[in-house]
Amino acid sequence: MDVQSLMALRAAQRTLYVAAFAAICNIIIPTAAAQERTASAPVARAVRIDPEKAPVVDGFLNDPVWSAIEPIQGLRQREPDEYRDPTEKTIIRIAQDGANLYFAIECYDSDAGGIRATQMRRDADLDPDDRIEIVLDTLHDRRNAYFFAIGAGGAIQDALISSNGRIINSSWDGIWSGAARVGENGWFAEIKIPIRTLATQDHITTWGFNIARTIRRKREEDAFASPAQDISFERVSAAGDLEGMRNLAQGIGLDVVPYAKTTISRNDITKNNDWLGAAGGEAYFRLTPGITATLTANTDFAETEVDDRQVNLTRFPLFFPEKRRFFLEDAGVFAFDTGGSGDSPDLVPFFSRRIGLNNNGGRIPLDAGARISGYAGPWSVGLLGVETGQTRTTPSDELVAARARYNINDRSAIGGILTSGNPAGGSSNDVLGLDYRYSTGDFAGGKNLDITAFALKSTTPGLAGNDGAFGGEIRYPNDLWQWRLRAREIGDHFSPALGFVERTGIRELDGEIFYRPRPHNDVRQFSFGFQPGIITDLSGQVQTLTMQESARAVMDSGDEAKVYIKSVFDRVLSPFDIVPGLTVAADSYNYTRYGFSAETAGKRPWVLAFGTEFGNFNDGARTDITAQAEWRPSGVFHASLESQTVYLRLLGGDADVQVGRARTEVNFSTEVSWQTLVQFDNVSKDAGINSRLRWIMKPGSDLFLVVDHGWQELPSRAIVPQSTDVTIKIAWTLRF
Repeated sequence: MDVQSLMALRAAQRTLYVAAFAAICNIIIPTAAAQERTASAPVARAVRIDPEKAPVVDGFLNDPVWSAIEPIQGLRQREPDEYRDPTEKTIIRIAQDGANLYFAIECYDSDAGGIRATQMRRDADLDPDDRIEIVLDTLHDRRNAYFFAIGAGGAIQDALISSNGRIINSSWDGIWSGAARVGENGWFAEIKIPIRTLATQDHITTWGFNIARTIRRKREEDAFASPAQDISFERVSAAGDLEGMRNLAQGIGLDVVPYAKTTISRNDITKNNDWLGAAGGEAYFRLTPGITATLTANTDFAETEVDDRQVNLTRFPLFFPEKRRFFLEDAGVFAFDTGGSGDSPDLVPFFSRRIGLNNNGGRIPLDAGARISGYAGPWSVGLLGVETGQTRTTPSDELVAARARYNINDRSAIGGILTSGNPAGGSSNDVLGLDYRYSTGDFAGGKNLDITAFALKSTTPGLAGNDGAFGGEIRYPNDLWQWRLRAREIGDHFSPALGFVERTGIRELDGEIFYRPRPHNDVRQFSFGFQPGIITDLSGQVQTLTMQESARAVMDSGDEAKVYIKSVFDRVLSPFDIVPGLTVAADSYNYTRYGFSAETAGKRPWVLAFGTEFGNFNDGARTDITAQAEWRPSGVFHASLESQTVYLRLLGGDADVQVGRARTEVNFSTEVSWQTLVQFDNVSKDAGINSRLRWIMKPGSDLFLVVDHGWQELPSRAIVPQSTDVTIKIAWTLRF
């Protein structure tokens, strides 16, 4: 066994030893909080009201109906002191009139001047603000739910939760409304959620339910159910109950969403102008209370936010997240867990960005598509078929993805996935896979434990043998101790044409363990951990070996800082250009890097972040510097600047890589917002601006004005315009 393999083995052994020790400690000495949350779930009730006396959703809470409803009781702190009484009073009332579910929330505050209310835009990040968050498990399956939130500034946010909180689809846009206002003694909110927005069944009169209030300046969170720091708010199985959901009207379950748009395109080089118009839309029909059929024609994504620019300094492909609404709806149904980080996965059998986008991010027409997805009893199912149009570089094709998962019991589920088609054209491609998941909140006296396993096989003409991938992962995601251990093998010829894979022909063993004490002083929580990993080829020869040790402190104020040391052994089998003109030679490299990052609390008008990583790199040195400044003086205006700079000093030469980004946001009201993003990098030498004005005419009906403009830096250093697109798009929802 070579030195690198021995180091990897010892690192893996250390991970297992410490994880086993942590598990034994939690078995022998269960915490009081873990024992307390085994009690029965708390219960709230939605009071039935006359539809003619329904409240007006304006945030004033002066409707007579509210005074006749008894508020729910029992909010307790989750942060900073779990299970203690809140420091401020919160009064919550719930009502339903058969067609809508209503919430009235009074958030009293002894220091109303300290209330943070900086967000107004729909789907804005509410982390900087005081807010209310709601989880509704409308099928009461303890796994899947809807998430709704409203901030003190009036911004509303929603998401779909699946796999008991493991998957959160924050790009889902439901049809609902909310209003909030700040007063002299606190802030107040009203919410109206149409029953037609939710999937439920007539016989389910009790829903899973949780609600939480965040007091931002104190970094305090008060929750209705399971206020334990081991339990995330999105963990659906830990929610309480909402009774009184009887005699609900869901209509026939049909939503028709047509759109029309016009685009003026100008090529600033040839001076040619094109004026194009298009129309299309989508139709959603609820086949059963939990399963929806969707049809789309001439699908358009003109209003979709552009990707953050990235420069690839590795020999592996980059992962860009999906942002298009059609593919994000019910995305959790198609999710397949192969372990690792959800933010930057390295193995995904079905990745919807392969549909309608080429490798450079260029758009491929989507002529038509159909999807059936949702939940029925213990089953979750998804079937997607899309027909893409022909372009100069890609032929038209029919692409299919199918997914099914069966809940064996409250803790276990088994599923399968099938994809067929190759969006790049050429040879055909099929992928078939199975996965298993076990999840419990009762391990070792009330701790969380997740176990996953998967197997995948691709079929591609000309790529026979070693065309599979399989592996498993154990996760212990708790507050004081958090650890993970993963093992995988990915064959040389595994090729998911409708998916994403970073590296093939490898065996991988990695893990992490963090100890995160709460000292109850100016530091809210420390985090000490190490993350070992080894990647070999299929013959056992070490390709990559890493070990990262880190320490992080989150202050009671919300400010945080992190330091780390990362040791790397990397065997480069073939030379590659890290940037154009600078080649990394094929060789074995052994180096150490150091990192530091710090960020100020989001509760302040100014938020500053800085990070640096430096040290040896391959056959030379590399220094990375990132900086960000964000200004949020009010809910009306936000601005931010971001900079990423990489200094490369290698034997083959030197290079400086720079990426710059500037954002502004103007909110004229909670319905009208204007966002602008300007980006530049000195590798492509392209700059671009994307400016988007959105007017929510009413929930479900939007008007967009989108302007895209690009520039190119010439060898002479002159910057010249390339193209300009101006698009007006209107989409509206007809609900039956």
